[in-house]
Amino acid sequence: TGNLGVGSSLTVTGLTFSSGGLRVNGFSDLTGNVGVGGSLTANSLSTFFSSILGADGSSTTPAYSFNLDTDTGIFRPGTDALGFSTGGSSRLTITAAGNVGIGLTNPSQLFQINASTSNPLVFTSGGNLGIGFTSPTALTHIVQTAAADAFRVDDVANDTTPFVINLDGNVGIGATSTAYNLDVWGTGRFSSGLTVAGNLGIGTSLTVD
Repeated sequence: TGNLGVGSSLTVTGLTFSSGGLRVNGFSDLTGNVGVGGSLTANSLSTFFSSILGADGSSTTPAYSFNLDTDTGIFRPGTDALGFSTGGSSRLTITAAGNVGIGLTNPSQLFQINASTSNPLVFTSGGNLGIGFTSPTALTHIVQTAAADAFRVDDVANDTTPFVINLDGNVGIGATSTAYNLDVWGTGRFSSGLTVAGNLGIGTSLTVD
């Protein structure tokens, strides 16, 4: 019912028209641009030898989404960047630099989970792992500024004798809390000798072999 413009030539094979629209029964080779004013529904597989261009979209209305789920899909958050959203919220971002972020839109490292102000987990391009810190300088770099242990290892569920490194940097072995640089609750052994530069306090008894 509208106008059809063909730049130079038109070859039609297996083309039919009805009051419901235009149907191509065979193969269509499109070397130029195709503009669709409203919506396009493809019920089968289509092969394109050029590009499929879409709008940028957003996390709430991604450019490439689904008929029954229009707030879930892929969008373009910025130049050379790619975003994935579900339920209208951005979930994963790939920046122009190739950084991947989950739970944030501006990852500063090769791979980052959570925002920089909420205990992030990052992997740098050099292979360093950062926990609570976005610029790790060691293979494993943990930064803990909250009132909680920085590191803890339990060997059983609900362990009461774990290995911990607390907020102050104190190391506790066999205890849930420690007030000393090294606090061992239980037995210990030094196979190559023990040097004490300061005072040595013995609570009850000392056995020397």
